[in-house]
Amino acid sequence: MNDTDFDALCEGASPVEAKRLRKLLAEWCDGDEHSFPVQLALITRAQWHAAAKVPRLVNESCGLLERKFSEYRQQTATLVKGFADTADTKNKALATIVATHSEATRKAVSDMRGQLLNTEATARHIQNELEQGALAWKQAKADFEDERKKLEATRKQLESRLNWRDWLWFALALIGLIGIGIVIGMRIAR
Repeated sequence: MNDTDFDALCEGASPVEAKRLRKLLAEWCDGDEHSFPVQLALITRAQWHAAAKVPRLVNESCGLLERKFSEYRQQTATLVKGFADTADTKNKALATIVATHSEATRKAVSDMRGQLLNTEATARHIQNELEQGALAWKQAKADFEDERKKLEATRKQLESRLNWRDWLWFALALIGLIGIGIVIGMRIAR
């Protein structure tokens, strides 16, 4: 005998249970085709057919799921590899950028150090020049003050000489006038 859907449904059931189910099915299948037992038997048979197909469908679903999961794994592996390649490319580009930036920074710092050294040397030179200028200014100021004092002393001497000379000239002019007055007076008197 070929296995039927009923046999597939009874698989795993004890022989007593399978016998009772066969007997129940046979009783329900007898009678008017529109009667409740016949309709219930047809519905039960359809349910048993559907229930018998469930294990096969579950197995097919498992196989389909396995195929889909395999496809997804391949796609995921491809995506991960693509992401890894992209990440490696980006990391290499970033490493290049960082290296370029580091080199530019190193060069800029070196240039800045050179400029700073030049600036420091110039600042020291300016400071020395300012200090020398300040010393020269102090010396010039001191010399100017000495010369001013000398000039003031000379002015006072000149002024005192002028006073004496003025008095001397005044006295000589007075004597001269007196002498002229006497000479004129003697001439007039004569």
